[in-house]
Amino acid sequence: MSYAPRFMPKPGMRAVLSLVISMGCVASGAACSVAIEGSVSVGEQGRDASMGNTPSPSASLSSEPPAADASAPPARDAAPPPPQDAGPKGAVATVGRWDLRDTAGPRAGWPGSVVRFRFVGTGASVKLADTPGRGGASEWDVAIDGQWQTPKLVLAPGTASYEVARGLPNKEHAVELFRRNEGLQGNTQLLGVTIPGGTLLPAPPARARTFEFLGDSLTNGYGIEGTGPRCSYSAATQNFHRSFASRVAQAFDADPIAVAYQGKGLIKNYERGTAPLFPELYGRTLPDDATSLWDPRRVSVDAVFVMLGANDYSQEKAQVFDPPNFVAFRTAYETLLQRVRTNAPTAYVIALVGPTMSDASPTAYYARTDQVAAVTEAVANRTAAGDTRVHFVSVAQEPSTELSACDYHPSVAVHERLANALVPEVRRITGF
Repeated sequence: MSYAPRFMPKPGMRAVLSLVISMGCVASGAACSVAIEGSVSVGEQGRDASMGNTPSPSASLSSEPPAADASAPPARDAAPPPPQDAGPKGAVATVGRWDLRDTAGPRAGWPGSVVRFRFVGTGASVKLADTPGRGGASEWDVAIDGQWQTPKLVLAPGTASYEVARGLPNKEHAVELFRRNEGLQGNTQLLGVTIPGGTLLPAPPARARTFEFLGDSLTNGYGIEGTGPRCSYSAATQNFHRSFASRVAQAFDADPIAVAYQGKGLIKNYERGTAPLFPELYGRTLPDDATSLWDPRRVSVDAVFVMLGANDYSQEKAQVFDPPNFVAFRTAYETLLQRVRTNAPTAYVIALVGPTMSDASPTAYYARTDQVAAVTEAVANRTAAGDTRVHFVSVAQEPSTELSACDYHPSVAVHERLANALVPEVRRITGF
């Protein structure tokens, strides 16, 4: 059986590849495949916006913040919905920020990007094209029927087919691919799925919710699988799947969408004088492609977690301390919260200060105290403007002995404790 997708994104849905089937391989036992070439229909997996959060049609797609406060309910899109694809819906589903401009197949670069499909058969292969970034090729976890497999899937540069399941009982199965790495590892393009002697089925149902996590290396699982604080970053040591963000999302049957990139700050990056800053990345579909602009109407987000500022208050030069201007940082944080509200009109927004922030070194630097003050003031200002769904949640500071991941980043245990502390707070705030 062969599948020829057609390009037709549908606003308000999560990423789903809707495929048109032409008869071929079922009777003959040949390999069933979906070749994502020529014409592709890519929407987003999940409920329609009319059944939950209603994305704002006026949401900004540029890196600039919106000019007006977005506390008021958004206007409805007056345009008629796009025509529906005539084929069976969602044989292959994608979740997260996927760039749909190339009709050969969607591309993803943010951690937590997901591919899902179901099939009847004994095995499956996925055709992927990986464009490595500065950190090398990307790595993905693979689940079969809900069980995460070992070893992980390490991609090679260029295009290749990867066998993700084999030797299974000849019945229905579900496969999920989960990107472990951040945008520093470049991007991956989904080009096809092959089911040898089997049948590709409609995609699995979407998870109940979608959580978005905005952050830096403290969020994206930087160095979490390293050998100690003196190890250096690599694709092999990063694993967003073990981060607090993934753990919190799992507790609520939510897909975690991460917009998190190491070294990025609101007004200063860790590498001082470099660009882009986080507010620009927030507007992108592919993190390292300035032309790839994200349309927030594509995904209906239930909660957004913001943990930024660590890189504004620290930098690469040892013993050089140049904190950001307090008012400038607070204003940038408040502006980001306003953009988040524009993009996710009914989502709960939870602002955090990372567990690594400390007043202890250097003396009188007060990085944690100042950052907490700036964030809480930004949240208070948004509340005063009428946004009743934005909250500050205080998390415990971790001692330096617990920062045992690469380059003194939070360990697995820190991520676990942070998730355990956040889950009851999220329940209290949201009622989920």
